[in-house]
Amino acid sequence: MASINTYLPNLVKLELRNCNQCSELPALRRLQNLEDLVLYGLDSVKHIGCEFYGLGSTDGTSTGGEDSVQSEVVFPKLHTLQIGYMRELEEWHLPFRRGVDIFPKLRTLTVINLMKLQMLPPGLGKLKTLEELELRQVKFWGLKLFQIDDIVTLSAQEEGGESVAVFPVLKKLTLFEMPEWEEHGDEIISYPKLKVVPHYLFSPALRSLKISDCPQLTGRQPCLPPLLEELELCFNTGFLSKSILPLLISGIGSHDHNENGYPNLHSFSIRWSEASSLPQGFNQLTAIQSLKFQHCEFLDFTPEDLKHLPMLQRLEIIDCSILEERCRKRESWTTNSHIPKIDFNWERLKAGLDGDFIPE
Repeated sequence: MASINTYLPNLVKLELRNCNQCSELPALRRLQNLEDLVLYGLDSVKHIGCEFYGLGSTDGTSTGGEDSVQSEVVFPKLHTLQIGYMRELEEWHLPFRRGVDIFPKLRTLTVINLMKLQMLPPGLGKLKTLEELELRQVKFWGLKLFQIDDIVTLSAQEEGGESVAVFPVLKKLTLFEMPEWEEHGDEIISYPKLKVVPHYLFSPALRSLKISDCPQLTGRQPCLPPLLEELELCFNTGFLSKSILPLLISGIGSHDHNENGYPNLHSFSIRWSEASSLPQGFNQLTAIQSLKFQHCEFLDFTPEDLKHLPMLQRLEIIDCSILEERCRKRESWTTNSHIPKIDFNWERLKAGLDGDFIPE
């Protein structure tokens, strides 16, 4: 593989799958134009180190002194990296050191089913361009996952007395099927033991948050990230099913209360909920443009409950029997006649001559 770039100088995407006899990764960084790399099912690989990056030793230190690696750029164009289903992988290093710029354009990292891996590579949070991180079926948990201590947030940590950004532009964090976790991430799904959303997962750059089937969530939660654009609550979300105030006021390791009602939060959804009313604190979200309720059998509200949403552009109500009955009786929705799109069970409604909304 020493001359791989000679034969494939323009290669932009490479997938290595089920190469069971491969025990050591080649120096793929020689592919200078590589943009998308998939490493799946390499069951004999136990270690990812500097041989993969085409550098010196495997522990992230140089064998020839720092001068020998000056101005090295490793995977200069790679923007997507997927690593998974490697049964024997135990160690993974990133060669962070002076004179080496690693993954300068990496935007998406996916790690799936590496059950022998003891931890993510230290320094992973230093990747300045990483926007999406997805972790599935890995056994480590809590703050050890990110190699940070329990007194810092995801947005900053101390290194040598200086504040260092951790995942400075991360927009989406998905942690799924983590068998030993009681803590979770951007998509917080089916964690019956989770009581408090870990504050260090709320990166200031986070744009989308989904919380689903976490019945033990309490009233003590961190504030929503200030730039959050989408919020979705599904199934039983514990205290949050009744009140979202813990997410809106000053909380654990979080930002100050947003006096402007989260001006970037334009989408809000509640799905598969048994709640009978809108959650307390909903009236503090004033910038919502898209509002969706689906499979909420007992949910009931009137147009008066939406008066605080002057920018609402679309309202969707799907399989919500009480609200459907209101629609069937053609109760007046003139209070919110400014809403351009109202859908009941996928059926668009339009304004009638009497001011009520009727099916098209």
